[in-house]
Amino acid sequence: MRALAGVDVLEKALRTLWLDKMPDSVKCIVVIVSEEHIDIIAAMADKIVEMASRTTDVAAIQKDSLGMDQRRAKIATLEGQIASLKLQRKFRSPSPHYHQRNRSRSKS
Repeated sequence: MRALAGVDVLEKALRTLWLDKMPDSVKCIVVIVSEEHIDIIAAMADKIVEMASRTTDVAAIQKDSLGMDQRRAKIATLEGQIASLKLQRKFRSPSPHYHQRNRSRSKS
């Protein structure tokens, strides 16, 4: 960028223009060292961009084998089984000891 700007452009203006064009992710890092010479900051920015491009790879994923409809059907089946178990438990006769535990015996 310096070669394109020529000698007439002040370094401060060049720095401002250059920082404005920089991605925000890089800008927030190089602003910390903004007092350094622009060539040093440029080298740092290049390394940051290079490293960032290495770490932003996206991995492919496999689609889940069970579709949403199959999951809903499984849930409905499980709900039916739970309801059936609740009914069986409700209509089961209590054990013979159930009533005896609740009665208090008199000591007379």
